[in-house]
Amino acid sequence: MNQNIIILASLSLMTLVACSESVPPIKKTEIVKNKDHDIYVTPGEFGHAEVVIMGDHKLLDTLKEKVDIPVYKINKKKMCEWVGDYGPWTVYTKDGDVKILDLIYPRSKSIFKHEDDFPSQYASQPEGKKIPVVHCPFAISGGNMAFDGNGMVVYTVKDDMTLGIEQGNSVSSSSKRTHKFKKPGIKIIRRYFKHYFNCHKSLELTPLKRDGTGHLDMFFKFLDPETVIIGEYQTKDDAAHPDNFKILNDNTKILEQTTNGVGKQLKVYRMPMPKVGVSEYWRNKGKPITYSYTNSLIVNNQIFVPAYGLKEDEIAINLYKKLCPNKEIVPMDCSDLIQRYGAVHCITKLHMADPFIIEASYTSTPLQPQKPGTLSVNVSVKSLEPLIKMHLVYWTASDPLNSFKEDFLCAENTEHVPYFENKCSITLIFSENHQKVTHFYIYGEDDRGMYETFPENAIQKNSVIKIH
Repeated sequence: MNQNIIILASLSLMTLVACSESVPPIKKTEIVKNKDHDIYVTPGEFGHAEVVIMGDHKLLDTLKEKVDIPVYKINKKKMCEWVGDYGPWTVYTKDGDVKILDLIYPRSKSIFKHEDDFPSQYASQPEGKKIPVVHCPFAISGGNMAFDGNGMVVYTVKDDMTLGIEQGNSVSSSSKRTHKFKKPGIKIIRRYFKHYFNCHKSLELTPLKRDGTGHLDMFFKFLDPETVIIGEYQTKDDAAHPDNFKILNDNTKILEQTTNGVGKQLKVYRMPMPKVGVSEYWRNKGKPITYSYTNSLIVNNQIFVPAYGLKEDEIAINLYKKLCPNKEIVPMDCSDLIQRYGAVHCITKLHMADPFIIEASYTSTPLQPQKPGTLSVNVSVKSLEPLIKMHLVYWTASDPLNSFKEDFLCAENTEHVPYFENKCSITLIFSENHQKVTHFYIYGEDDRGMYETFPENAIQKNSVIKIH
């Protein structure tokens, strides 16, 4: 997270320093650890998207025109357009930052080497900030998973090619991946979801037959952490396989009896699925194609919905408008993509921004004869969840090394999609030298326990503002 320290007006010198033994210790806050990393939550599509990563397709120009954030274009000469399956997963840490989760793309390493390497390469792109990467020996396509942003994952398993655990030692870099998989049992799958995504709740649904992918996003989607849509055929003859009619109905019954990651009952709505079509794409020519309206993309306050020039398009768009009244519904012509068994969700991936940002400016005046000294701090905060704490933590010249003081920074949460924005300020006045503030940092915490500091990483790295 890039933070700028602004000195508005100061007669004394302020510098950002790493604490030495002479600086009082920082107050420690409990940090949730997932063994060797600190992933706190996987947001799925329910954070603030900073970049849309997109495969090279003719829909790219349409998306660029409609979306209000940058679009990162995949190199068509090196990688296929299905970045939704192999692209990077953004995960949040307890201390309000992001990391990239790099899974294994479960397709031939010799053919799809660049795709498998892409998440780590994206995280270290020279034109952007470096993002920490967590390598995961879990082989699963992105289209097989959906997250509620509260610790729940819904997934499908078609066969060994869509989910597996890499055999051998843990992976430290993509170049060491052997791609020799073993199919895991349900306990192992849940363990990996907990360890790498911090999902304490996982739900497996039955995939469709003969849809070309076996992926979850062809028939299911979270619209928000409590609301889901699932496909529905009018008759079993409408589907690519007659079993799909019952599969969707059975999956619906499971969802209707399920709670999300924070224990709230899921609200389940059925999304119509058009009668199966026939592919005209040369590689799939004559094979059935499954039209999906759940293969959509949520980007902040917009939802990009597949359209196929069918009568069901309007029904699907109206259902999205009804269930998501505060979002702009944007139809996307996927009549070409669906011939190759995909739609807009399959060719896109979201890079989420930091979920918790604190920026601050401050001024300091020294103690003078007949005039007290001051420290004034102005704070601006953006958080995905409402704040419950915003404190100025500081030390004075008379404080012992193991002591500090805290003052509450008054702030009212003002809702502003996609962030809660908060502004607050405080002025400390001292009339004696021993009351002078020598070090400080700012600590904020939201209502789900995520925290942030200014300066960045003040708790972990013992970096505070030192006032000379």
